[in-house]
Amino acid sequence: MKCDSVHSSMECKLKGRELTLPSQYALISKEARKKPFPYEVHYLTHNFFTNFATKDLWLYDSIRRGRNKNHSTITDLRVIQYCPDGIILFKCNFNDDLQEMPRRPKKFSRNVVFPKLYDDG
Repeated sequence: MKCDSVHSSMECKLKGRELTLPSQYALISKEARKKPFPYEVHYLTHNFFTNFATKDLWLYDSIRRGRNKNHSTITDLRVIQYCPDGIILFKCNFNDDLQEMPRRPKKFSRNVVFPKLYDDG
């Protein structure tokens, strides 16, 4: 897999080095590959992180499919796909089509903006 080769090349570059700052990982990541081009590194600031813990903004209270004994349970799910608009799709069998996770009706606008995890201060 591509991600395994990335991690492997970074581990080879890290071998025998002592890192004292987390920012040094970015430099080593860039140096880990030269051809065809160095890995691209994105520095994240505190503004990148979003607080998803605000429960009254959640579209789903739970990803449990149902309450009675005939409904499948969370352990029966084989595929879960989270869509950017907040919808959760699932499959209980790999050969089935994706279907929307059933949920109890909730008055909710799909254009919700979650607050940032950290203030600009």
